[in-house]
Amino acid sequence: WKQGKTRGAAIFVGAGFSRNAQLIHDGAAPPPLWSDLAKAMEERLYPGAHKWRDPLRLAEEFRAVLGESALEGLIRELVPDDEWVPGALHKKLVGLPWVDILTTNWDTLIERAAEITLGQTYETVRCLEDIATTRAPRVVKLHGSLPSNRPFILSEEDYRTYPQRFAPFVNLVQQVLLENELCLLGFSGDDPNFLKWTGWIRDQLGASARRIYVVGKLNLSSAQRRLLELRNISAIDLAPLVHDLDPTLRHQKAAEIFLDHLAAARPPADWEWPPSDKEASIRSIPKDPAVMDAALVSLVRKWSQQRKTFPGWVICPQDVRGGLNRSVTAILPNIRGALARLPAIDRGRIVFECLWRLDAALWP
Repeated sequence: WKQGKTRGAAIFVGAGFSRNAQLIHDGAAPPPLWSDLAKAMEERLYPGAHKWRDPLRLAEEFRAVLGESALEGLIRELVPDDEWVPGALHKKLVGLPWVDILTTNWDTLIERAAEITLGQTYETVRCLEDIATTRAPRVVKLHGSLPSNRPFILSEEDYRTYPQRFAPFVNLVQQVLLENELCLLGFSGDDPNFLKWTGWIRDQLGASARRIYVVGKLNLSSAQRRLLELRNISAIDLAPLVHDLDPTLRHQKAAEIFLDHLAAARPPADWEWPPSDKEASIRSIPKDPAVMDAALVSLVRKWSQQRKTFPGWVICPQDVRGGLNRSVTAILPNIRGALARLPAIDRGRIVFECLWRLDAALWP
């Protein structure tokens, strides 16, 4: 919300977040994870084998054996983008005021969500040429974008040569990190994109790199957490909050908790005053003098907090003036006895806050 010393916050979205998409029919396959990509390549290269292999090395072997077009065809087969529509979490994501949304996903779920969600407008960077013609906030597709913005970054050689072939993208990410906080969402600890990009950031920025925050149901051990800390990455592991849920829903719920928390932290706008507080009034004055005095002192403390957030209007809107006037007149019949019993400092607070409210309400 751009309330601190930093310029803002950016978010880096990984493949796991695409699992929150809605499928347009029952037969549609869900968005794949890296394990799904590796399994599909392994089945075609090594039929019958069930040994986990590095997906980047598998992609390199796949390309060497079957060719570039076969690798691209596999991506299109496993990422049927037109069979998915943005889910509720995609809309929540783009509804927040990120400086930029960076993603290595080939699907178009994020940019489609931005087109249909009220909030700030995001421009999309699909290729190197778009960098010069777009401005923040942007959805930046770092590894290509369906249907036709190639190359789709997947193989070991793609990652090795990426900093040279796509230096403007690397520079863009570096600039985002120098100026903003960065959250990573939808990544696992062994995600190749997570490992490569955080490594490049450390290599390029060194000690000047800001701390990166990786968020989600991570299930980290103490050793894994310590390793991330040494790499200047803070893990916000929400696994304990979703432990009791169905395993298929845990990652989704963790992302929802994170995005809802950020949305709830939105500071009130200047026109949203006074802050809504159902307790900041005394609807029925207690008859017991001690209870009434305590309730009155508590109420006036809340009034004091509201006054400190007053946006400085020359004249309050009519409905606000009416509310201020009613809040004071509601307690005036019962205030005389309290003023006789309370200490001087509390009497002064009550009189001051009442008069301030009547002045702001333009009430004599």
